Amino acid sequence: MSRHRLRQIFPIAFFVLSFPATAQARAADWLSFLAPAAQAELFVKGFLENSGKGPDSLAYWRAAPFSAELLAALGDRSSTLAAEGWYLLDRPAAQDSEELERRVFAAVTAFTTMKGLKAKSPFFEAMEDFMLDSYRVDSATGRLRLPDPIEPKPPKTAEYVLYGKEALVGDVYYQLKYKAATAWSTVTLENLVPMKTLFLNLVQKGELLTVFHIVPVSDRLLLHTMAIAKMPFLPGIVSIERASLVNRMRALSLWLQGNLSASPR
Repeated sequence: MSRHRLRQIFPIAFFVLSFPATAQARAADWLSFLAPAAQAELFVKGFLENSGKGPDSLAYWRAAPFSAELLAALGDRSSTLAAEGWYLLDRPAAQDSEELERRVFAAVTAFTTMKGLKAKSPFFEAMEDFMLDSYRVDSATGRLRLPDPIEPKPPKTAEYVLYGKEALVGDVYYQLKYKAATAWSTVTLENLVPMKTLFLNLVQKGELLTVFHIVPVSDRLLLHTMAIAKMPFLPGIVSIERASLVNRMRALSLWLQGNLSASPR
């Protein structure tokens, strides 16, 4: 496989966002479970990333308050690649926790804003195309375009089917499930079809997952990302695959920050 075709291996497939109903602590206090050196790096760079073979090879999530929920979201899926990251996001203006939840719901369901999303190349410093188009559809077999949902108050549960055109793998369909609970709100996005390029199957249905937790604290929104993928073994390119996965996570964090910063729809 050429390097050009490896650059876009990791599209979005599954993500979970959670946040407590109330938030009092500052970011540094909430993140006190991180080692001092890791926390210092996060606050200097604005992100903290790591990659390995599976969740057990990653360290930054283990002591987080949502670690049990994260394990439940991953389930018993196996993986050949994994990555995680912490990202510091600007907290949008909100009068109370209900308005903040509405802003987050609007941000993660602004599907059309994924169109034109770029990600850093695993080979160069340049950014390159990742998501060529994205919108809500009526079914996983159709292409009837539906508008982004507009909810004055986020529903307790909701499901959507999304269509995405990716630079490498072409047409992909996803199912999004939203569930609001007392302590956590969860959004799940999972690919409904295999993803492949030319004659190579890269990822089977449901075998590329990304899990995001958004934690509102008094001065920030903290975003944690966990991504796992099960791919065929391709000798000599493991480091490229891991870099690509991390770069996709960072691209999604920028997409989410952009939506949070935009005027509420």
